[in-house]
This record gives sequence, structure tokens and C-alpha cells, in this order.
Amino acid sequence: AVTIAAQNTTSANWSQDPGFTGPAVAAGQKVGTLSITATGPHNSVSIAGKGASVSGGVATVPFVDGQGQPVFRGRIQGANINDQANTGIDGLAGWRVASSQETLNVPVT
Repeated sequence: AVTIAAQNTTSANWSQDPGFTGPAVAAGQKVGTLSITATGPHNSVSIAGKGASVSGGVATVPFVDGQGQPVFRGRIQGANINDQANTGIDGLAGWRVASSQETLNVPVT
């Protein structure tokens, strides 16, 4: 489960990358895009996930199978995206995306 938070109403949609067929994933392979809408004024969006952790300064979140077992760990990379040991969302690790845009498309690798 992934949680998105901003100062205002947020919603998110996940779309799997057509080149990703799983369950195996190559290092750096794009698995999909998280499209986030955050209405009203804001300066960042926080993204956290159940089971997220930080290792070597890099935040990752587990992708699980139908039985809830981790298959691989995904990460978000890019300009204005900061890995966070604590996003402020239930004490979970994740990312802070510095942006005032209403719509963000965040690639997940």
C-alpha cells in the first residue's frame, strides 16, 4: 500500500509500464508511473509505502505478490525528489517531491 500526502486533496493512479512484464525486474528498469494530483497551493508531495525503508540513503518500497510477499523493491528517482527516512506519514520511509504542480507523473524503477 502506498500513501500520498500534500497540504490539500490528493489522489493517485498507478499505470504499469508496457515494457515491464514481471515478476523479475532488472536494475533501473521502469516498472510504472505514479500519477499524482494535489489540488490547491502546496510546495511538495510526500509518498510513503508500507514496508518502505532506506538503505545507503536510498528509499525503496516493496512490490508484493497476491499473497502479500515481497517480489522486488522499487524506487523513485529524479530531479527534486528526495529520499526520506521519515516522510511524516505514519513514520514511514519514502520520498518528498518538491513541486507546486497540481499534477505529477513520477516514474518508478
